[in-house]
This record gives sequence, structure tokens and C-alpha cells, in this order.
Amino acid sequence: MDGIEIRASRDPQPMCDFARQAGWNQTLEECRQLVEAPEAITLYAMKGAETIGSAAAQVYGGGRMGFVNMVFVLPEMRGHGLATALLKAVMAARPDVATWRLYATEAGSKVYEKIGYRQAFTMAKYFVAPDVVRDWPREGAEAMTAEDIPAAAACDAAAFGFSRSGVVDFLYRAQPALAFKLCRGGRLAGFSLGRVGANARHVAINAASFADACALLRRSAAEEHAGRPVQVMAYETQKEFTAFLVDSGFKATVTMYVMDFGEPCSQPAANYFGAFGGEFA
Repeated sequence: MDGIEIRASRDPQPMCDFARQAGWNQTLEECRQLVEAPEAITLYAMKGAETIGSAAAQVYGGGRMGFVNMVFVLPEMRGHGLATALLKAVMAARPDVATWRLYATEAGSKVYEKIGYRQAFTMAKYFVAPDVVRDWPREGAEAMTAEDIPAAAACDAAAFGFSRSGVVDFLYRAQPALAFKLCRGGRLAGFSLGRVGANARHVAINAASFADACALLRRSAAEEHAGRPVQVMAYETQKEFTAFLVDSGFKATVTMYVMDFGEPCSQPAANYFGAFGGEFA
């Protein structure tokens, strides 16, 4: 890797440019949130003035987990170990992190296994065309408000394992019209957040029961937004929910492997029906 330098940065534009090349769903504003968040790590590989690769991470729980994201190398620069070097540089930036976590395709998982990552569990991205869900019933859930953010963040922390209050706040304020809730006994019992990505409208769901998760998904997915397909990220352990997705017209795409390095870490809680991940995948 002669002539290549890895540098820290807070510039979201190269990250967004790489997301477009890779076909990922992140927007420029989401990339800005990723690089500017507290305890964010953002590294770019530079060859002269050209940015040729990236890797980033969000650190949660005061160092208990680092969620790696946005690992990308230009196609013409691949095959020289640059992605591995970027990942190792991210991890070296925070040697205190107990567990590193990332999402990988099957091919990518083989690369990460070589440096010590292990498969923790699996998930898949499910997509449905907007015309399939346009006429779904819009009852059963009510609009979420800004006053609900603390309760939603607490529910998310219980499911994810660590506080992501800044992420919950960001996603709500970016698309408040796509955020819904269910209440039981005057308290928040479940919520959904919708984000309009570059390619798809992503729905994330945290609910106390399978029935509540289905109600939140129906309410959120039925909202029309620029003809984009609707995306849900679901864990394979959620057998009933993934069967509901398929029966409702969603189609699973490539399986994603959730991989960990370091100490054993939390598994998805049973009420975490639709994930929004550590990097707005």
C-alpha cells in the first residue's frame, strides 16, 4: 500500500459518495450524523488527494460496543488488504472497546473471520413494492410526537443493549410523519421509525408483542413516499415476524451476518422486530 495514508476526518461527503457507489441506503444527512456523533470514528484512505476507501464506527455504552460501518474500497483498489487495514485502524483508534460488531455478507464474513470476528447471529433485509402496502389499514397506531422520544429511546436501549438516544432523536426529527406509537395503560408500549433513504423507505420497529409489531408495520408501511420500496431488517430468530413479512409480500434479499470481535455481547431482544442497525443500513 505504498503511497496510501489513512486519515481521520469529519467530512461526510466521501462517505455518502461511497454509499452511492455501493448501492447502500444512507443519505448525506445520515452520513453527517454518523461522522459528527459523539464518539464517532471516521477514517478515509487517501492516495495523494484522492479518497479511495473508508471505514467508520459508532461507540456505544462508554466503550462496551463499537459498531463498525461504511467499510468501502474503490473497486480498482481492492485485493491489496486495504479494507482490512482500514478496519484494523478503526479498532486501534479505540483499544478500550470491549466488543466490535459489524454486518457482513457471506463473502465479507470470510475476510472478517481471518482477523478474529465470529458470527453472532443472522438477519436479512426484506423489501416490498409501495403498491403492495399502499392500501394497508392505517388504524391501530397513532402518531409519535417529540415528547415520546425519551420513552422510545429507553425502549430502544433495552432492545439494542445500549443507549442510542441521539440516533432515535435524529431519525424521529428527520421524518416525524413516519413515526408511530402504541400505548398501553398510558405508557409507550411500542414504536416505529421511518427513514427515507437513497433507495428505500426503511421501517424500524420496537414492540412488546408480535401483534403490535404487525400493527406498527402496517401503519408505517402504508404511508406513501416518492414511490420507494419499503425495507425492513429482521433477525432470523424472529420466525413469526419474518413469516408475516413474506406472507405480506416482502421478499428477503441477501442474508447478512452480524459478527462480533472481543467479549460476548448482547443478542437482539425479543421485542426488536425491525432493526435500524448501528449505521442506518
